[in-house]
Amino acid sequence: MQSFVFVLLFSPSLCDIYLLSLPKGTVVYGKVGDVVTGKEDPRDCVSHWDESNSLPKTFVYNSRSKTCTAMTSAFGTKEGSSEEEAFLIQESTQNLCPTNATEALQKVLGSSTAVALVYVACSVTCRKGWKRLELPSAVNCYQILTDFKKYSTGRDNQIYACEKKFSFAKATSIHSKQEEQFIS
Repeated sequence: MQSFVFVLLFSPSLCDIYLLSLPKGTVVYGKVGDVVTGKEDPRDCVSHWDESNSLPKTFVYNSRSKTCTAMTSAFGTKEGSSEEEAFLIQESTQNLCPTNATEALQKVLGSSTAVALVYVACSVTCRKGWKRLELPSAVNCYQILTDFKKYSTGRDNQIYACEKKFSFAKATSIHSKQEEQFIS
């Protein structure tokens, strides 16, 4: 009999990367870093930077040119064009949704720059190879662990196998038909 252990990365407590979108019409400006082109979604740029270990703290996505422009340092915010959207990137094991982007932006810009009070929702980016499921209550990332025997010492210990393989994840139980259909 073949057993499977399902691994879940919970966005509320174990999310890896959060994209905090600044309000429409507001972009960050500063010293330009890596420019990624041909991406349909800003999350694709984040995945690219994450894979190359060059994740910036902030970037601007242009939906017309499908371009992401990383900022190696940010000097402030300004009015952007209708095609531009600015994001702050935060890696965290804490729940950042929703978050006070004013404080997050202040950390990127430095304490001497004044920032208007801004609250934003966020997007969850799953690690490469993980499946993303948006539920009304949360966004979760799933990975099916098929080689759990390599990480488990016995049947009672199988639930901890995923934590051994993925230190940032927890084994999950399925709580809805939607989750069950998603993983099957």
